[in-house]
Amino acid sequence: MDYFRIPSNAAQLAEQLGSRDKYWFADQESGRRKLFKIGRPHTGEHWSEVVVARICRKLEIPHAEYQLATDGHHVGVVTSSIVEQHSATRLIHGNEVLARALDSYPADEPHPDPRYNLEDVFTSLSRYRAVDGRLAVETFGDYLLLDALVANQDRHHENWGLLELPDGSRVLSPTFDHAASLACRLSDEEREARLNTNDTGYHIKHFVQRARTWLYETDESQTRLTTLGAAQAWSARVKNWRHRSPVIDKLVEASAETWNEVFSDLPESEISDVGVRFSVTLLNLNRDRIVTALHK
Repeated sequence: MDYFRIPSNAAQLAEQLGSRDKYWFADQESGRRKLFKIGRPHTGEHWSEVVVARICRKLEIPHAEYQLATDGHHVGVVTSSIVEQHSATRLIHGNEVLARALDSYPADEPHPDPRYNLEDVFTSLSRYRAVDGRLAVETFGDYLLLDALVANQDRHHENWGLLELPDGSRVLSPTFDHAASLACRLSDEEREARLNTNDTGYHIKHFVQRARTWLYETDESQTRLTTLGAAQAWSARVKNWRHRSPVIDKLVEASAETWNEVFSDLPESEISDVGVRFSVTLLNLNRDRIVTALHK
C-alpha cells in the first residue's frame, strides 16, 4: 500500500491529548485538517490503527479512517478531523460529557478509578443518538464489541465523545484512537512463543482473556472490566441490543479469511508474518468468545 506523504512544511499545531507525538496539518488536496500520529519505535501502533479502521468498515461501525503515512522522518498514521467530516462545531470528550452529567466526576484525572463506570456512561449517553442515527447506547455497545474483538485496552474517557452540531444538538461520535489494540506492542519473539507453547497459562488462548478496559461496571466495583465483560455488562443494560446489533450478526459470519484481508497489503516493514498470524489468531479467538457470550 502507498504511504500518505506529508509535506515538510505542513505542521500546524501540536495535539495536546494523549501520550504520542502528533500534530495537525492542512491537507493540500482537500483543504481539511488531518492529524499525523507518529508510531512509537518497536510497536505496531500505526498499523493497528489502520487495521482496526478496516475491521470497523467490515462490521459497519462508525469510525475514524486511518492511513499509513510518513513525514520524511517518521512513520505513523494520518486521520482526518471527524469534527470537519461531520460538519460539527466541536468534539466533546467523554470526560466532559460525564462531568456535565455528574457534578462530582473527576474530569481532569487521566484514568479515574470506579468513578469511570458503565452505569454512569450509560446514563450520560441515554438521551442521545449516534452519527449513524441509532440510539447512542446501541452504537456505543458496538464500540465495546469492537474493543472485545481487537483487544483494545484504551477506551478511557477521552477516547470517545459527542459531536456538537451547528444547531446545538449532539450525537455520539465515530469511534477513534485504537492504537492499543491487537497486542501491537508485543515483540515477535513473544508472539511466536505464545502461539506455539505447550504451557496453557502462557498460550494465546489464555492471553486473549486478559485484555481489560479502563471501565468499571459501577462506582462500587473493585476491579476493571475485561473487554468482553464490558460488552456483556452493556448488553444487560440495553434492551434487545444484542438482537438488533448488526455487528454481532457480522461476527457470526466472519472467518479467518475475513481477518486476513485486513492485513493483506500492509508492508512487511510494518508487520511481520508472525505479527499477522498472531493478530489473525487473536481475532478468531475473540470472535468465538463474543459469539458464544452474546449470540443467543
